[in-house]
Amino acid sequence: MRLGVCIAAHGAPANDFPEERLRQFFALSAGGHHHGGAGGTNLAELEREIRSWPRTPENDPYKAGVEAVASSLRWLGYDLIEAGFNEFCDPTVEEAIERLIAAGAETVVVASTMLVPGGGHAEILFKLLDKVGAA
Repeated sequence: MRLGVCIAAHGAPANDFPEERLRQFFALSAGGHHHGGAGGTNLAELEREIRSWPRTPENDPYKAGVEAVASSLRWLGYDLIEAGFNEFCDPTVEEAIERLIAAGAETVVVASTMLVPGGGHAEILFKLLDKVGAA
């Protein structure tokens, strides 16, 4: 049995992402709007722009840290390891799990960096695990 490990983390916008675009994203998402008005930016487009922004350890130390934690598991003998993020950066948790399966994982263990029971992020993760039949 090949085991895959997905480190599920929150995610954060890159610190050099344009502030105006980030404000626009939060305004649209807080207001429940999916479009920015006539000719405006779509919320999904903004989310994709934020997630796919080029990352470095300097502009996103959080992502670099999560990836370092994931990589450090290799010394335990795990070779199929991916980090996935709930929001703000790629890959998503779903994409990370899909990558592990595509690489040959027969079983995937998801370890969250957000383990506080009852917290919103843990609940999102539990719903995702339920959706893929892992809970």
